[in-house]
Amino acid sequence: DAFVAMVKRQSVRPQLLKERGKDLTVVYTPLHGTGAMLVERVLGDLGITVISVPEQREPDGEFPTVEFPNPEEASALKMALELGEKEKADIVMGNDPDADRLGIAVPDEGEYRLVTGNQHGVLLADYVLSAQKETGTLPSDPVFVKTIVTTEMQRKVAEHYGARVYDVLTGFKHIATVIRDLEQNPGSGTYVTGGEE
Repeated sequence: DAFVAMVKRQSVRPQLLKERGKDLTVVYTPLHGTGAMLVERVLGDLGITVISVPEQREPDGEFPTVEFPNPEEASALKMALELGEKEKADIVMGNDPDADRLGIAVPDEGEYRLVTGNQHGVLLADYVLSAQKETGTLPSDPVFVKTIVTTEMQRKVAEHYGARVYDVLTGFKHIATVIRDLEQNPGSGTYVTGGEE
């Protein structure tokens, strides 16, 4: 419950979710992994309709419906994309089995277009930073953290909003180290967002 509450607090536009969340339909697949319970709960609590791919909802280490459970591959999201078309979903989302990676697809001229990790990261950086700026919640000392394998376009977006950018080695542990250092050293900057391709 504490984790779910913390995740919901990360919304940069909670009022928008309150007003429009009910109008959003997400088709989701955990790819036989662990994500269903938390993704369905959090998005459902926010009023969003979540339709999970039934054949891929339950954890199964054999991954019987996919060749490789990588949500950034079109073949892994095939069933979710088909269900998305049927349900006319606003977005198709999938997690890898331990739910630390996300693949998404959005409608584009009658078909779903997969969004790469780098594209997603750029869009997310712009959304979070612009929303915080517009709502007056952007800290005066924002920090954005990316890894060396991530597109430099994220740096440009973050710097556009006045964020200091840290470039770290590959792996979330390196991003987390910067976050911890900032938290332990008041006045050194405020972590806003970041990620890895």
